[in-house]
Amino acid sequence: MKNFTLKQILKKIWSLLENGVPDGKSVFHIATLSTINSMGKPATRSVVIREVNKSKKIISFNTDIRSKKWEELIVNPSSTLHFYDPSLKIQIRISGTSLLYHNNNLSKKAWSQSESMSQVCYVTPLSPGQIIDSPEYTDQFIKEYNQKEQEQGIINFGRINLVVSEIEWLYLVHTGHRRAKFIFGKKDIKMFWIAP
Repeated sequence: MKNFTLKQILKKIWSLLENGVPDGKSVFHIATLSTINSMGKPATRSVVIREVNKSKKIISFNTDIRSKKWEELIVNPSSTLHFYDPSLKIQIRISGTSLLYHNNNLSKKAWSQSESMSQVCYVTPLSPGQIIDSPEYTDQFIKEYNQKEQEQGIINFGRINLVVSEIEWLYLVHTGHRRAKFIFGKKDIKMFWIAP
């Protein structure tokens, strides 16, 4: 990849992202999402990438609307996704604006496309991050839920679409690192090399 052009790099980035969605073993299946918390500090966590739309420059993932990330993105929708592939020695940082969807056609479609084992996570009456007496406390909800209760989990389900505004790509190689930046406008893409 050291001798790739900027256009080839951008094409490769989108290919890695798209191919990572269905491949649970791909490092591009799970990203680190960074937001700004209520104290003005960075907050990070892993999210499973559920959809990549190259033409619209959107990367989608799901979350519980009771989570801190949902609250944080309501206040400040600026967010960043981070990926690192140790085998390719590539770091990709994707920044943009997160759009939140709950109880509408887009979130309902995402819910219907979710696997049953994923839907179960939204059944519990406990908010993510809530203090509990023991880790086993949540197990009962998973063991005792029924199909009707699982379907009610949709009330806690949200879809987040990150609209990409910038991508930074870093290739680590002992003969000389390479770094590039891509800025997405409404009608154009600015791409340039930057110092690693």
